[in-house]
Amino acid sequence: MSNAGGLGVLGTSADFTEMVNGIPETVEEMRKTIRRTKELTDKPFGINVFPEAADP
Repeated sequence: MSNAGGLGVLGTSADFTEMVNGIPETVEEMRKTIRRTKELTDKPFGINVFPEAADP
């Protein structure tokens, strides 16, 4: 979407191909998705994350 002129936003499960369990796995999958997005565009994009108070 960013390449088309809008602001693309990744959800917390964007592009996940397998079920993940726990915060560390979710963080690593999000990192992979962010890296992939950066390969596809040089435009800005957002990440939609809602951390809980107990999250590290």
